Amino acid sequence: MIDFVSKNYILIVLIIGFTLLLKNNLQIEKSKSNKLKELLLAITIVTFFNALEEYFGTWNSFNYQRLFCSFICYSIRPVVVISFISLLTENKSIIYFKLLTVINCLICSTCFFSDIAFSFSESNAFQRGPLGYSTHILCILYLLLLIYIIVRKHSSQNKMKTIMVSFIAIACTVAAFFDFKGNDNNLFDHVILICILVYYLYLYMEYNKIDELTGAFNRNTFYGELERYKTRITSVISIDMNDLKMINDTYGHTGGDEALITISDVLLSIDKRYVRVYRVGGDEFVVLCFYIEKKKVEEYIKKVKNKLTKTRYTCSFGYAINDGEDIFDLYKEADNKMYIEKEKYHDKRKKETSRF
Repeated sequence: MIDFVSKNYILIVLIIGFTLLLKNNLQIEKSKSNKLKELLLAITIVTFFNALEEYFGTWNSFNYQRLFCSFICYSIRPVVVISFISLLTENKSIIYFKLLTVINCLICSTCFFSDIAFSFSESNAFQRGPLGYSTHILCILYLLLLIYIIVRKHSSQNKMKTIMVSFIAIACTVAAFFDFKGNDNNLFDHVILICILVYYLYLYMEYNKIDELTGAFNRNTFYGELERYKTRITSVISIDMNDLKMINDTYGHTGGDEALITISDVLLSIDKRYVRVYRVGGDEFVVLCFYIEKKKVEEYIKKVKNKLTKTRYTCSFGYAINDGEDIFDLYKEADNKMYIEKEKYHDKRKKETSRF
């Protein structure tokens, strides 16, 4: 027991600490939280059966207990990796690669009746078969897939996420390589759990940037990123919802909240790779654009307006193109243009009302 604790102490501490964090229910997306719990469970299973495998490995003769524990460890490790990748990238095509984990599991299951994958001699010595590295190769393949996804879907305005996922991919790939070489049987388990914890903390930091009601970035994030991305921002769009007070008076604040969520959903659903959406006030939104052409900004606004026609809500828009001026002056210019459009909207409403 003491040997087990000493050999796996880091893993045990990480698992317990991570469990406490998840039980504290820090507010990240439920789907991500569930995936993290599943990953933690899978790593706990691998750690437990790996420790059992080491224990049964001390016996002087062949035993099925060690064979079964090895089968579990070799089968679950690729599941851990591909599940972690699906959490990091949210790429729908990952589901097809999950089929490889089933194939790997079938390969490992041959240990019960042949030596194709691995086996143990009468003296309980481990013997690797011709397909004995299938788990290691699959883990490395998955991690190379992650690097490929990062390179292909690199987003310049979300640089921090790209750096974070790249770091995790490289760290896990190096650990998988060392594990493949047989330098340290537990290194990969340690590293992937540490990376999961790092990513969890990253998600929590990202959550603090989000407006809880709408899912857009919040006001504090806007002012910080307006300064941070000032050399890359090509334009700023200022958006103000029309008639929110009337909606609140008619349908209550629940109706107002529903309206704001709908507006935000529309803004967030278009050209995600080139814009960042912020809620900076009660009914005020700002979109920072990373387009190259002015035409693209106008197309974005047109797409938003077209989608809004399918709802009960309308917005006033104003935008300014970055010609090298101070970024805060650019925001003020967009805001002023938005208020001009809003005045036109109210004038139009007054004229329509006066007809009756």
